[in-house]
Amino acid sequence: MTAVFVDLDRTLLHKTSTLLEIKHAIRSEGILATLKYIKRARPKSKRELKQLLTVREMGLDYRPYFCGEVLSMIVDLRAKGSKIILATGSSKSVACRVELCYPLKFDEILASTADNKLKGVRKLEEIHSWLEINRQSYFIYFGDAWIDLKIMKNSESSVFFGRKWIYWTGKYIFRIKQISFRTCVKK
Repeated sequence: MTAVFVDLDRTLLHKTSTLLEIKHAIRSEGILATLKYIKRARPKSKRELKQLLTVREMGLDYRPYFCGEVLSMIVDLRAKGSKIILATGSSKSVACRVELCYPLKFDEILASTADNKLKGVRKLEEIHSWLEINRQSYFIYFGDAWIDLKIMKNSESSVFFGRKWIYWTGKYIFRIKQISFRTCVKK
């Protein structure tokens, strides 16, 4: 059995969850009401802004934003007995809301907490910890960003869904042999 770790923003979803939530807030409440609400709360970071918007539970339907290529690959890997783990820098609440709209159930969700932003090296540490607990030695990783290249270098196999120049850098400069490139398309 293989563990497959899937990033959320720009991989499972073809856009970032923060951008989708801001757009949804503007569409449902209007730009002035949204800006007034944000100004009153004065978030100091992107994370605080995201928490501010997600607390309102505006009912964003993520289904139109799933990447069809990732979905079909996950279905194939699940059929072969792989465990599918959502590994995201977003909060657990965002990850759980995305999972509610997703056609498949994840075996587990690894997400950021208030004191641990799950990106880059921290995400890799969480993946290794998960592998150790579950007595597995290798994994597959789906990601989209420069920061994911270190994770991909440590994986058995990986699929990159981001910008092509970052993929080429990973493959030929960092010499990540187990990386392939796919384009993320809407479901």
